[in-house]
Amino acid sequence: MAALNRLNKGLKKATTGGVSITRRKGEPWISVPPLGKQIEPENLEALKERSLAVGEWSTCWT
Repeated sequence: MAALNRLNKGLKKATTGGVSITRRKGEPWISVPPLGKQIEPENLEALKERSLAVGEWSTCWT
């Protein structure tokens, strides 16, 4: 409940970082702006290689 109260206060003060409550198909909708490109974590490539070596996520990285 506290998080919803903070969101409500932030919406009133326009301090939500672009988050807004809109309507989509007549229903309430929380709109969140897209994030910019993120830095790839240092260990992501190693995780991909390890997962492929044991047969996990084999279709995710093709």
